[in-house]
Amino acid sequence: MKIIFLLVLISMIPFAVLANAQTPISIDAHTNKSFYDYGESVGVSGKIKNYDSSLHSDIVLTYSVLDPTGEIITSGQTNQSPFGAFSFSVVARGTSFESSGDYSIQLVFGTAQNEIPLFLVGGGSETGPDVTAPVILQQVDIEITAETIDALTTVTFEVFATDDTDENIRPICKPASGFSFSIGETIVQCSARDAAGNFALPVSFTIIVNAPDETQIDPPSLELDAGPDDTSEQKIPDWVKNTMQWYIDGAISEDEMISAIQFLVNAGIIILD
Repeated sequence: MKIIFLLVLISMIPFAVLANAQTPISIDAHTNKSFYDYGESVGVSGKIKNYDSSLHSDIVLTYSVLDPTGEIITSGQTNQSPFGAFSFSVVARGTSFESSGDYSIQLVFGTAQNEIPLFLVGGGSETGPDVTAPVILQQVDIEITAETIDALTTVTFEVFATDDTDENIRPICKPASGFSFSIGETIVQCSARDAAGNFALPVSFTIIVNAPDETQIDPPSLELDAGPDDTSEQKIPDWVKNTMQWYIDGAISEDEMISAIQFLVNAGIIILD
């Protein structure tokens, strides 16, 4: 009789329950990628193996996000389809995601558990990534007088920039400070970039190198004997030669050069037919 009663009792147990006892449920899940930046959405999807809607529909899939130290950042629940499939997402934003490192998502469905690893690259904060460009402070034009007409003049200067995130932004200028400039005007252009790769609007200014004051002279008043007896012995004065060179170098004006030529004509050194 005992044997018959046992057989009857076994026949009353649903076949699905016996099958589930032989093949326990498990969680198969994965994220949509392995590495995430701060602020990105972490997508999780998977399936509960050996899921039976008649047995497991009342069980809720729960998840928890763990930081690199193993502390729970956030948790939640999600439903599964009649076939055991599920999906949900978690946004990697907030003070709990400020540090880079190995995070994980822990899944629990009844007695089944699983843990999915993920890596957060470059933590952040609620302010989000740095998208503000630095600002270069406008430099005034620089005017300087050269010491000699022939030598280049070295000019030094400092250009500064401000940024809402980076403390030390050093603009790059071309030509750079300490460059040797020739007489005249030279435009200097400056650019700057912060650590996040944001470029500042370029700024330019002018360096003006003036010729020495002693080069701005009028031809001296000389009385030369231009008589017929000594014309062949007359030589061009040194100051006239210098004046021509200054005109070529751009140190004196055309009117000053004409004045020097007029002197040679009046002195009989140059004869115009």
